[in-house]
Amino acid sequence: MRRTLALSAALLVWAAARTAFADGGRLRASEDVGAFRVAIFTAPEPVFAGRADVSVLVQDRASGEAVLDADVTLELLGPGGAQSVVTAGRHARNRLFYGAQVELAPGAWIAAARVRRGASEAVVRASFEVRDSRRAAVAWPYLSIPPCAVVLYAANRGLRNRERKRRSG
Repeated sequence: MRRTLALSAALLVWAAARTAFADGGRLRASEDVGAFRVAIFTAPEPVFAGRADVSVLVQDRASGEAVLDADVTLELLGPGGAQSVVTAGRHARNRLFYGAQVELAPGAWIAAARVRRGASEAVVRASFEVRDSRRAAVAWPYLSIPPCAVVLYAANRGLRNRERKRRSG
């Protein structure tokens, strides 16, 4: 019985950890350039065609503190020469990030974050792949429920049978 509970708890923790979201998404690049340390993130992970979030964290290179008064521009270059330039505003969920919601087509993309603050400027580039379909990623949690239920039921039956044999014998 304890093993079944431990297994159930482990499965629940694993499932919760798989669906947890970080503030900025997946780290794509992090570089020290000039007076800044600049990191580029994308969300969701994996990135699918359609709307996605590209976030930038700007830190002072010397102190490591977040820079909250910079001008951040995102330049996106996609497949077939698709190009987009967006001004990144303060992120809605975490005010330490600059970010923008962008429409992405399937294929290889390059995001360049251009950071300006006073006379200092930095450019950091990150590349990432955008997948075509989201259907499998959306369906897998629902498709995994029946096999998990069967495994848990079989474990329960096995433990109960073992307990009966132990009591009778």
